[in-house]
Amino acid sequence: MSSTDAPFWTTVAPSAWPAPPKEMTVSALSEIEACPRRWALASAEYHDLWAGRGYPPKPALSSLAGSVVHFAIETITKAFVQAGCASVQDPRAVQAMQELGGYTKVVNDCIDSVTDRYNRNPRATRFLDGARRTLRGQIPNLRIRTQTLLGRVRITATTARTGSQTGRRPLSTGTYSELELSAPELGWKGKPDLLVVSEHSCEIVDFKTGVHKEEHAFQVRVYALLWNRDRELNPNGHRADKLTVVYDHGTMTVAAPSATELDCLATEVTTQRELACRSLSEQPPKARPGPETCRYCQVRQLCPEYWRAQQHGWKRDSATDNFTDAEVRITSVHGPLSWNAIVVASRNAEPGRAVLIRGPQGAIHPHVGDTFRLLDVRVASEDDHLTPMVLTLSTFSEAYRR
Repeated sequence: MSSTDAPFWTTVAPSAWPAPPKEMTVSALSEIEACPRRWALASAEYHDLWAGRGYPPKPALSSLAGSVVHFAIETITKAFVQAGCASVQDPRAVQAMQELGGYTKVVNDCIDSVTDRYNRNPRATRFLDGARRTLRGQIPNLRIRTQTLLGRVRITATTARTGSQTGRRPLSTGTYSELELSAPELGWKGKPDLLVVSEHSCEIVDFKTGVHKEEHAFQVRVYALLWNRDRELNPNGHRADKLTVVYDHGTMTVAAPSATELDCLATEVTTQRELACRSLSEQPPKARPGPETCRYCQVRQLCPEYWRAQQHGWKRDSATDNFTDAEVRITSVHGPLSWNAIVVASRNAEPGRAVLIRGPQGAIHPHVGDTFRLLDVRVASEDDHLTPMVLTLSTFSEAYRR
């Protein structure tokens, strides 16, 4: 590991491998099933790296934008609940938004809150200022997305407590934001975006800022199970009778499980949890490299199996994919801005292929013989084997010395 202002990092092994989750979540299950090694590397301890939990994540603009919208919805929903609003069309919503300062101010404040979470993340330091500027340039779009998503839900007006303020006691009628549901006997927990409880019904709402995925239906069904089995918040075991996934482009209604279907789902998720935990029993857990699994993996620089797979020549997804990963060995240094190397592993070139690496001032300080793993570098001249392939480090590229 390098210091936070150094131009490159060093690949390091975890200080300790993580234990399986005590309570499984849908997102953790999805990660573990996709690749146990990926989940373990991301969740392990790195005492010499930083004080945070797991491996420091690299911020992605699309993910940051989604988090801003989610946080804005949570902020506004809580204000509407406290004001007794039933929806964004409720006349009291205007006063509630005025007290918040308007949608633009809420979104702007949420940008600060979301990006501030990365302030102590050494991997994010050089990206944050640019990310904030880009997100602020997207405020009109983020505001519209927030308004659109909010406009698709109704709120049960109440003075009920919100998710961040409540203890573990039975819920009264009301709308609850980001409230954790737990079923210890199943070893599961979850946090739906909205839980709308009325006298005779319960609706679970989850907001999605990306595209539709089949697992979204599974996620809200798991929330329905957790609500039914949460003995502290729902001691009478009431069932959710409406499950809704809200997207930018519309809503998806998921059939609420019957009592029998909840029992079957409980058996299913218990089995899935056991299998996932079993897959983490090896140290290190098994890796499952593949183009879809590894493409956006945050810890692929640490995974030997990923780089061995690169030697087998995974192809680019399309001709417009101009970025790649490459492990290279430095053969000569031209100066502070360019270096010659040969490929050790890359999906774009066979091992031994000559490459020319270009980067901004101070991007890396290599010596002949150094091996680097380069992530998200721009690639050019890949089809011309008579000239070196050119790899260019951009603002969002990363260099890891082995």
